[in-house]
This record gives sequence, structure tokens and C-alpha cells, in this order.
Amino acid sequence: MSARAGWVVPRRWLVALGVAAVVFLSWADLLLLFSPARSAVAALDRDAVWVEPGVAGVDADGVRRAFGERPLTMVVVAAGSPLAADESESCAAVTDAIDGIVNVLVVDGRFEHGCESDDLPLTTDRFGWDFANWTAYDNTTQFLRHDHRAMAEQLAAMYDNDLARGKLLREVRAFHSPAYRHLLPVALVGAVVVGVHGGAGLLERGLARLDDRRRERAAWRERRADLGAELALVAARMVHLPPTPELGDLSRDYLRALSDWETARPGTSLSEVEARVRGLRERVR
Repeated sequence: MSARAGWVVPRRWLVALGVAAVVFLSWADLLLLFSPARSAVAALDRDAVWVEPGVAGVDADGVRRAFGERPLTMVVVAAGSPLAADESESCAAVTDAIDGIVNVLVVDGRFEHGCESDDLPLTTDRFGWDFANWTAYDNTTQFLRHDHRAMAEQLAAMYDNDLARGKLLREVRAFHSPAYRHLLPVALVGAVVVGVHGGAGLLERGLARLDDRRRERAAWRERRADLGAELALVAARMVHLPPTPELGDLSRDYLRALSDWETARPGTSLSEVEARVRGLRERVR
């Protein structure tokens, strides 16, 4: 393909592949848009407790004070909430979306399920820690129905106990803007589109320059081959010339031209060799 015809990088396919990669990497955040836990995750990105609208009697400020800077969260919902239909899945929807937290789901004032993010810095067996701790937490909170602050204090005490025993590494909760989950994929898609078009343009120009260079090299080799053929023709005619002083001079000039032709490097100018060959050709006519 010549540079004049133009190298064309398939931008649409590259953009499609890039967007597909972004969707794949952001799949969890995109699925969250259609999850019943969407509002809870959006709130817990910037807070330690989320209370489902319509649920009354929750001391949310008391829960926040009990948790402090610990990576602990609480989701409080009513018995008929979509999040109460599958407590395990609803709890995991939060910890799957937020890194490094311990989360409790409270349904109708009672602890129903606890879970933790996969990257919670545990130093012990995860399965054993999960089963033992949540069983113990269930036992210690069974008489604390509707006392969300006391439940939060129990969770904080459990967390501090595991820190003291070395089962957990200390982490300070980091909060995020609730919009970052959806802005990040959008920003990545924009970066993919800009990057593909900019990169494709640079690649096309680079390929065109490479193609020009290849054509120039091919033309140079063809020109050198023509000069070699002309030198061979001059040599053939010199064989039939009578031995004269002029023939000696002609032979020296021929050898000089032949040496220049043989040592010419690809891409260098052949003008001097061409001038020598042209002069030799005139002299043997």
C-alpha cells in the first residue's frame, strides 16, 4: 500500500475493542447501576451508615461515632426491602463495590448478615475468621434489636479485638465521591476514543513514512542495478578497443567508477557514480 493511497488504521474497531475493555474492567460498577444495593453503595462511598428511606428510629450519628475511622459500615433496611430478600447477596454487593471494609446488614432492627471485602487485610484464614466472627457477632447482638448504635459498638469492639490479636491490620477508612464509580468508566471511554484517534493518526503517519522509505530504497536499488548494467556494457566495449594510452586512462577511470558503485551504501547519493558512468559511456562509443 503506497503512502499516497494512505495507511488507514481501523479506528472504529480499535475504539470498539477499547470500550469493550473498559466495560469489562468496570463491569462491577456498571452492574451496580441495576442493583438494589446501588443507593447503599453510593451512600457508603462517603459515609459509614446507610438507612433505607422510610426506616425510622435509627441513631445514625451514634453509629458513625461508634465506627469512627474504622473501615466499618452498616446498612439498615426494612423487612420488606429488596435488600432483605437475599441478605448474603445484598451484603456482598456492598463489599464487592467498596474496598477494604467490614459490612453488616440490619433488617427490621436485627442483625441479619455480615461480610467483608476480599481485600480486607486479614492475617489469618479468611473462611475461619468469617465464620467465627459473624457467629460470635450474631450471638452478642441478638438482644440488641433496634439498638443500632449498640450494634455498631459491638462491631467496633470485635474489630479492635482482632487488631489487638493480630488477625487484622489497621486501616483508616477512605471516603470517595459517590460519582467516581460512573465518572471513571466515562473518563476511560473518552480517553480510549481520544487515544485511539490520536494514536492511529501517529501510526498512520509513521507507516506512511516507512512506506516512503521502502519505496525510496527500492528505487535506489533499481537505479544502482541499472548503473551496474551500464558498467558491464562499458567493460564489454573496452575489450574490443585497441591498446592505446587513452585506453589506460579509460581503464583507471572505469575501475574508479566500479569501486564507487560497489561501495555505495543503500540510500546514499548515486549522482557521482552516475556522472562517471555517463562519461565512460561517451568515451567508449
